[in-house]
Amino acid sequence: MRWYSASVKDFATLLILIVISGGGYATYRYASLPTSIDMRRLETTRKLPATICTFKHNSFESAVDGTIWIYKGNIRIDSIDRQGAHVQTAHSLITEKNEVYTWKDGSSLGERAPFVKPDSANTFVGYPEISCEPWWMPNASIVAPPALVDFAEKR
Repeated sequence: MRWYSASVKDFATLLILIVISGGGYATYRYASLPTSIDMRRLETTRKLPATICTFKHNSFESAVDGTIWIYKGNIRIDSIDRQGAHVQTAHSLITEKNEVYTWKDGSSLGERAPFVKPDSANTFVGYPEISCEPWWMPNASIVAPPALVDFAEKR
């Protein structure tokens, strides 16, 4: 009977250590999440662990919302732009090799170009509603150019 109680005690201790470690890792992941995304500081954004962010921005002329995926140096931005009755869904992918792929829903054509550091008007700094969370189970296909889109070199 003594062997059984010692094993249960060891198992309980191991279980507690696993729970504490998992809680510590989750706390670390949430604490390291950004509150804004600044594409002018691309290297900082690329170093984040696998992360998903959502954003919203409303003005008198339009409303934009979407999702940003960050994984292994790649950044994908899906945005929905609403201007009156016109709705456009666009996608951008910035690869770890500094290539930018852009395409729109409903089109089999897209563009590929080298990444150019944007001016302050083209960042997500100052968006009133941006929230990020860990991407616990990343899918690498999300941050890869889609196979069904034909990308032309932008000049």
